[in-house]
Amino acid sequence: MERKVETLVIPRLTNQTDVSDTEEVQIIKQYQWLKGYNPIVTARLNYSQEDLKLQFKVYEKNPIRTYRNMNDPVYKDSCIEFFFQPTPDSDQRYMNFEFNANGAILLQIGADRYDRFPITINPALFHVLTTTDQINDKGEVYWELSFSISWAWVQSYFSDFRAVSGKRIRGNFYKCGDDTTYPHFGTWSKVHSNKPEFHSSCDFGILYLE
Repeated sequence: MERKVETLVIPRLTNQTDVSDTEEVQIIKQYQWLKGYNPIVTARLNYSQEDLKLQFKVYEKNPIRTYRNMNDPVYKDSCIEFFFQPTPDSDQRYMNFEFNANGAILLQIGADRYDRFPITINPALFHVLTTTDQINDKGEVYWELSFSISWAWVQSYFSDFRAVSGKRIRGNFYKCGDDTTYPHFGTWSKVHSNKPEFHSSCDFGILYLE
């Protein structure tokens, strides 16, 4: 029996819509472990026939941006993460996409924390766009990260995957900063652990393609 987890419907883009038309939601819902520093993170998600598009706003002043290279330990910096299990009913492997405020990416694949392998790609594949020190109309400071994941590329690792309406995938969103001034560990779907643990796939939420 599956644990109670968060669910989210990802809308499909049409010729009449774009990312800005998608509802912006607060994607990090709890900071379960360390208290006192709880940066708000919002997201817009949508998909097309070609790819999955994600856009995050991280309300965090002076983000730590140390790492710049592919598969550097970006989770030590100000970091936003998306763990993605494309075919949960037939394949327990998942991908972890971890980005710092520079847009540097750590990317791995495997079935659990200990069974993981790095994937080295051209980061341009994900069309990463980062901005820092943005200010909204309320005077709140945030950094922004936008990227897309090609479905064809996903299928090169998960051959049975198809991005069709009603498709059920699983995943989780995280906010962290292990070596920042205020270490923090935030989640979308609650993790049932008494210590920070992002690789608990049984706690992944459910994402439906509209």
